[in-house]
Amino acid sequence: MNNCKICNSELTKTEQIFRARMKSVDGNPVADRVKYKAWCAHCHIYLGKTIQGREESEWETSHVQHNELIHELSANELIELQLEIEQAAKQDDIFDTEERWNEFISMKKETDKLYSYIQGDSSSQIKGYVIKRDAFLISFFVHEIEDNVA
Repeated sequence: MNNCKICNSELTKTEQIFRARMKSVDGNPVADRVKYKAWCAHCHIYLGKTIQGREESEWETSHVQHNELIHELSANELIELQLEIEQAAKQDDIFDTEERWNEFISMKKETDKLYSYIQGDSSSQIKGYVIKRDAFLISFFVHEIEDNVA
C-alpha cells in the first residue's frame, strides 16, 4: 500500500530517484536496487522506499534512526548552517546542495525540531541533519561524508 506512515493518507507524485546495479561480494550480479520517493499532501513530506529484487521496504519518513541523533540545532546554529550552504552553492556545486537543502528544509513546520545525526561504519561516516516531528524523523540532509582513516 502507498500510504503515509504518519497519517495514512494516500501518497502521490511517486518517482524513481535512482537505480543501482548490484553485485554480490564474489562479483556476481544480483537484483538492481531501486529507490523511490512519494509525497504526502497532508503532512507535506516526502517518504522513501527501496525495492531490490522481490524485497520491498515500507514507505519510510527517514532512514535515520533515533539513536543516531546527536543534538538539536539552536536557531543560531540553523542560521549559520544556512549561510554555509549558501556559500557552498556559490562554488562549483555538482551536488546541487542548495536545491537539496531547500527541498529538505521546506518540509520543516514551525513546531518541528532540527537535529544533527551521524551514521557510519568502519569505512566512512555520514554527518547530516534530520527533522523531528513529534516521534517521527522526517527526511534527511547529508552534509558531509568522511572516510575513516585508520
